[in-house]
Amino acid sequence: MKLKVVTLNCWGVFTPLACEKRHERLAAIADVMSEGENDIVFLQEIWTDGDYDKIRKKMLKSYPHSQYFHSNLIGSGCCIFSRYPIEETFFYRYAANGFPHRLQHGDWFGGKGVGMARIRLPGDLTLACYVTHLHAQYSREKDEYLPHRVSQAHELSTFLRLTSAGADAALLCGDLNLSPDTLGLRLLLANSGLKDAWVEHAGAAACEDKEGVTCDRPGNSFTSKLKPFPERLDYVLFGSTAGTRIDCLDCRLALGKVPGQSYNYSDHEAVQAEFELTRSVTQPAILGPNLAARRDLLTRCLPVMQEGVSAAKRDRIYFAGCLLLALVLLFCASNLLGAGFLGLPIIVADSIYIFFLVWTIIVVKQAEIRAMTNTLHGMERLLAAED
Repeated sequence: MKLKVVTLNCWGVFTPLACEKRHERLAAIADVMSEGENDIVFLQEIWTDGDYDKIRKKMLKSYPHSQYFHSNLIGSGCCIFSRYPIEETFFYRYAANGFPHRLQHGDWFGGKGVGMARIRLPGDLTLACYVTHLHAQYSREKDEYLPHRVSQAHELSTFLRLTSAGADAALLCGDLNLSPDTLGLRLLLANSGLKDAWVEHAGAAACEDKEGVTCDRPGNSFTSKLKPFPERLDYVLFGSTAGTRIDCLDCRLALGKVPGQSYNYSDHEAVQAEFELTRSVTQPAILGPNLAARRDLLTRCLPVMQEGVSAAKRDRIYFAGCLLLALVLLFCASNLLGAGFLGLPIIVADSIYIFFLVWTIIVVKQAEIRAMTNTLHGMERLLAAED
């Protein structure tokens, strides 16, 4: 059977001034998707239940089966719409997931992870579908989130490899926030065995040109005019288990500008791919690790994760120093100024700051250290098993 899918980061950020024409664009996305050109639709950055409900109602006729993956305070932003029955769903939240004190980034509040939906296709084929949105890169000069994205790539590839065994084929779609040459994406592919639909269709040279750029793409109305950095961040990855053949027939960028308008559907481009799935008793499995490539990449990932753990420990010491100074300020304000007109605001503000520091030291940084230590130990165990 033939299967057509599409993935899009919808840029549905609800924070004022952080997103342009959100309501108009999401309505347009729902309209174009409801035409039913695709069999399965993967969306990211649908941050509110209200936005999801509006899109779901518009798409219900073409896609009677759907799932939104809830997580943390505002949701993962990820959802799947399917023409075919969804038999089972599950959400796995990444352990290393950003910082709550970076309010301007917001990744922690979304509780990013990977949503899985097991879909029953015609011909008694089972498809394991995965939708995800990895942590963003906010600075190329000082990428403090690199260990988090590498950890997430390792978690994602391991989760997919261990949960897709019972399916005939698997698709992973979403905004990975990893360009093709990055350590994280290469580890994801090597540890899972997934193939990149864009590369499989257009050839290996596709990674070297700008045709597949999905973010900060020239011509997109929302691309930064000051310092654009075109990257391919959005992917359709695929694989199959033994006995099933999956061929990529086409992979292209889709949507572009909203008809009749001067703006695009999103600041990212949609990626659309078409596959053909057939039963074949002689077909070996695509899914499964590339041991040689994985070993090399894991060896290169270990220093990244070790530095991530060390950085988190240094941060905890820094916050402990801030806590000591805040306690001294609270003592001085209480004893010298009292609860008067000048002293009370200082005491209240400092008390809130002290609570934040204690929570960060005891909960946030400890959780970060443990999360990355788990990833580090998992990588070390894989390397030891191959010796």
